[in-house]
Amino acid sequence: MLNLKALENRRIDILKAEVGALLFNMGKTHAGFGPWKSYIERNFPGTTVDRKFGNYSAYYAENPAIFFNELKEVSDRLEQFFRRLDAVLPSRDSGFQQIPLIEIMKASRASRSMTDLSRKILFRGCENVNSGIDKGTPLKQMNKIFLANAFGKCIKELSTDDLDDRRKSFWTDLDNFMGNDYDDPDWEVIRNWFIENIKTWYSSILSDSRLQANDVTLWDQVYMVASMFKAVLADMCLISSDDRGREKIGRYFDLPSDIKWRILGVQYDKLGLAERGFRPAQIKWYRDAANRIDESIKKLIEVRYALGNEIYRDETGIYFLVGEDLAGDDQNYLAELHPDLREVKEKILDIFKKKLYQPGNESCRENEKEEALEHGEFFPSLFLTKPSRGMMNLIFLLREAMSNFLRPDYPKDSFYLDGKGMSYICPVCRRRAFSASDRKNRYTEDIPVCNVCYNRANNRLADWIKSPDKETIWTTELQDRNGRIALVSLKFDLNEWLNGNMLNSFLTNEADYKKLLDETKMFFRTFFTREPVLAEDYNWLCELADEISYLDAEAGKKCEDLKIKVTELKNLIKNLQNIALDDEIILNKNIKDDAFQNAVGLREELERKVASDRSRYKHYNMGFYDAIITFINNDVLRELSDLEKELQEVAEKNKERLAGGNCEKYISSLDRLVAETEKLKKASFSVTGFSKEAFGGCKGNGESFDDWIRQVFFGSIMGNEWEAFVRNSSLGKVIDWDARKILWKDWTRDDIDLFSALLLQFILRKNPSPARLRRIWETTKGFFIDMEKRITELAGMEDTRCRRLVWDDPLYNGAGLACGENENCKRNGDIAWNDKVHFREYCDGELLFIAAEGKIYMISPAPQGKDEFVLKPCDDPTSGESIMLLRRDAVVQPYEPYFSIIDPTPVSWQFIIPAEYVPNLIRSISSLYMENFRFAYGKLRLHTGIVIQNYRKPLYVGIKALRKIRHDNVEKEHLQKEISARYLKQVLDRQGIVPDITGFSPGVPEDLTDSHAALPGRPEALSIEDSEGAGRFYLLYEMADEAEGLDTHAGTCAGLYTGACAGLGTDASPAESAADYYDFFLSPENSSPRRLRFLYATGDDEKLLYYPNTFDFEFMDTNTRRNDIFYRHGKRVPPLKRNRPYTMEEAQLIVDFGQFITGGEQASDKITASQFHNFISMLYDKYERWEIGNDERNAESFRLFLVSLIRNTFGKIVAKNAGFRDKLFSMLKISGFEDLKSKNTDETRWIAVLFFDIFEFWHKALKQL
Repeated sequence: MLNLKALENRRIDILKAEVGALLFNMGKTHAGFGPWKSYIERNFPGTTVDRKFGNYSAYYAENPAIFFNELKEVSDRLEQFFRRLDAVLPSRDSGFQQIPLIEIMKASRASRSMTDLSRKILFRGCENVNSGIDKGTPLKQMNKIFLANAFGKCIKELSTDDLDDRRKSFWTDLDNFMGNDYDDPDWEVIRNWFIENIKTWYSSILSDSRLQANDVTLWDQVYMVASMFKAVLADMCLISSDDRGREKIGRYFDLPSDIKWRILGVQYDKLGLAERGFRPAQIKWYRDAANRIDESIKKLIEVRYALGNEIYRDETGIYFLVGEDLAGDDQNYLAELHPDLREVKEKILDIFKKKLYQPGNESCRENEKEEALEHGEFFPSLFLTKPSRGMMNLIFLLREAMSNFLRPDYPKDSFYLDGKGMSYICPVCRRRAFSASDRKNRYTEDIPVCNVCYNRANNRLADWIKSPDKETIWTTELQDRNGRIALVSLKFDLNEWLNGNMLNSFLTNEADYKKLLDETKMFFRTFFTREPVLAEDYNWLCELADEISYLDAEAGKKCEDLKIKVTELKNLIKNLQNIALDDEIILNKNIKDDAFQNAVGLREELERKVASDRSRYKHYNMGFYDAIITFINNDVLRELSDLEKELQEVAEKNKERLAGGNCEKYISSLDRLVAETEKLKKASFSVTGFSKEAFGGCKGNGESFDDWIRQVFFGSIMGNEWEAFVRNSSLGKVIDWDARKILWKDWTRDDIDLFSALLLQFILRKNPSPARLRRIWETTKGFFIDMEKRITELAGMEDTRCRRLVWDDPLYNGAGLACGENENCKRNGDIAWNDKVHFREYCDGELLFIAAEGKIYMISPAPQGKDEFVLKPCDDPTSGESIMLLRRDAVVQPYEPYFSIIDPTPVSWQFIIPAEYVPNLIRSISSLYMENFRFAYGKLRLHTGIVIQNYRKPLYVGIKALRKIRHDNVEKEHLQKEISARYLKQVLDRQGIVPDITGFSPGVPEDLTDSHAALPGRPEALSIEDSEGAGRFYLLYEMADEAEGLDTHAGTCAGLYTGACAGLGTDASPAESAADYYDFFLSPENSSPRRLRFLYATGDDEKLLYYPNTFDFEFMDTNTRRNDIFYRHGKRVPPLKRNRPYTMEEAQLIVDFGQFITGGEQASDKITASQFHNFISMLYDKYERWEIGNDERNAESFRLFLVSLIRNTFGKIVAKNAGFRDKLFSMLKISGFEDLKSKNTDETRWIAVLFFDIFEFWHKALKQL
């Protein structure tokens, strides 16, 4: 049972706790914080840093009281406010406990006598999910500390301006904000203030100072930790009223790693709302309505009920992180909201009714207002994910969004239609009925819509009047000189990023992969199994001891000594296995923290301590690692070679007495034990060194080795697709899934191999922690937001194109009309609303004007050379009424000739621009992409889809086509392509990436540095990320040939997936070093690992797999043309469009080719439009008549014809113009005309269709050729 009332009673306390959690990392803003102090003093000469403290929580320590002293410097009221601040929150035993908020802010350093809530629930239960941001700990330090985006691009360097001074200003701003409200604070308002102000500040500060964890901001970390803490507090309040719930709360305190979360999705089709619009004003209304709805739901979930926080928002809805009990015990991947939360569900649905009515629109008739409030137009589906300790499950909601749109939660009263006596259903809202006969007083385009939708669109004009310099809402201003508009869809393929799979190709640490994998396998095989290595040694040692006992006295003392040594070795092994398998392996708390600061290997870390007091290790009652070191340092074990010689000597003298051939067996086994022990001495378990923070955290908390495995291994797989992967292997059969514990006694060598590979992968890769996933989608969303801010620049629009002419209205009398749609209003030609704003449409031929609020705006591009304008009413141009305007009397007003169909989201952005600027936009998209995502090139796919239509067509025609051209629902295997390493290096080299080929050194080789500026197309100076060698952590690509090779291993690892592991850690090729390749499982769908290699360690002719950025377009000459937009295996199905989508590199060549034809300066250096038309005419004639698209019979003849036609058409220009030659040959993927003869049939078809597409793009769509 969920007690919503208990949650409501504690919601203010939860908001307080959320604020405390937001502040727990405040110590990282102090210049004296360990990682910052030395860096600041080294890089900012003259800067004085007062103090240094290693742990950020020391900022809240009582001595010295840095925090309270800073508050006191601002005001006594502020200091006392925080000293007295407390919250009543769930506790382990007493139900609820009053806790000082400072204890929440202290997190791991909270007073043990005061609360476990901060140390266990906040820190170990929530913060540990982001601990170190990665499961592995970055060992390599940066020379320059900089903040990067999620894909490695430097955003800014560490600045002292963001530290002490900014923090003190923050406290001052808080004091000013509080004003006189200290005694009666409004925590809803205060909480929102903290969110807004901390976000702005913390977004400029690193969460971690080390390479390569510098891609997550302090805001990403604290927001996600605070959100997780808030969600679990709300969950504990909900379940606190019954015994089962209280038992679960107790379990949270005992085992914080058991805490899980769900993601609540409120899903509705925002693209579908845009598809309803005839014109921009209607689309903008729905766009604004979606924002109002999202913000209202956000307030409801985050503040009204304090259930959790928003984590994600896109065109499919809005998503929140909430507690796991909001869906009861439902463990399905998609679950419904718990029945006890019906009130929350009803309030969400109520928002979808109320927020469609916009207060202030008094022109709505009373009955229309009531209908808008009571019945609504569209409703969401509400689903929750399966519980997990991460956010990768978000992808389940996003994948099912289109299906979930068909299952909305309709309120009972929504099934309503008052259509009595009416003849039409409104095509915009698709809900209200009307009669066309009632619409006589409207402009023609407004007749077929209901009153509510009509008034909504008109209300957008009032908004436009307030800010006419922003995006336009007039399609006439969006048209180009040929009356064409371009609807553009930009979409990232984020699925493989949001489920964490693509992060498997980004590293936190470089490592000698093969060596480290061998060490890891050896460790688990040696100490955590009754299978080989040690178990079989124990068995044969027992046999050997028995054999020696049978020897008679003639063997003398030599045999007796041998037996003693063998027995001691046997007992040592037995004891070690008992500790490993039968006891709880408690991490040795006597080992100091500083021993782990330079993790190398287990033996090196502990041997010194063992040597200092060897006597205490004579007893077997010791810690696990002590036992291992004792084993390694045992005198018998260290003298194995001598033992082997003694055994050989005894065997020679007692050859007849030893059972047939056993002596050779024993000697062989002993020889193997010697070799294995030597490996163990060198290797030990150094993988813990790559996970120092997680390992050290478990050690510091007195937790077990199993706890560390829970955090690093199970924390990476539980509740997401990796769980199913492991469950379906034989490894899954040796796991206690409820306890999340490996059954060490039962597993086999195959299980060890798979487990070791996955564990090592999770430690070396960039971890898909909640903070990093949030950083990914914030980065891609920021890319689109930046594009929107710069869209006119990116499209290459001239300043004159971004200016409109505005005149004073000579007929304006200064008084607004309030006539609605009556006859007087019609005669006056005005449409009015709100008792204030009225407008009238005028035209001068094709030019359109709007008169509103005393101004006349020209809402068509201003024509050159026209100085006089005669305006006539658009509804009655023959009325004789006119207005004469002169250009010289006009004021030039800036505006932005674009329209945003949907607001930018992490996944996509759709917008409209004049079609003539599409070629410029294509270039800018590629350039801006490489500027922001060059380290993710070939992994983060950006698809550009463009639909071009006449500006007079209803927008919904193009927007429906735009949804189809998004290239959704294409399987990733049809998106992945092979590419030569040479080509990829050339692409990245033009972007200024300098390969770090010096192994583990972060520096750039001198020969590359010296030649850097001379490389064509490169920036003049190295970027920070290049100088730090960041590329080695990002530029790892899947090998095409080796991926196939690894896939051919017989069998499967650990039962189902085994054989894959046979290829793990296979020797590197002679050309690659050990740190240049990694055999990783790139996704749970792969039954085998794939080899990743550092790009600059590959040979130029080697093949890599990548996901190219793509481009598709369609010209909507008819409304049904959108039916041509459908894909099979990633390509368009219609034969003449089979090449689409093109890669963005191919698209740029198409643009360059067309601009050469249309923009050459001298006739001798260009192909004329008529020549190209003739070329296309002849090519198309042969292609169709010979049925080349689906017939092989004339393929050879067509190839010879094509070679001749291309040579005859372009040969002379190629000979004269090297630039054109290079573009043409690159576009055709040849080095000379002769290469065309060797093209196969498919390649010949591709070239022919390429030219058809060039013609359609430049001639039919843009009308520029």
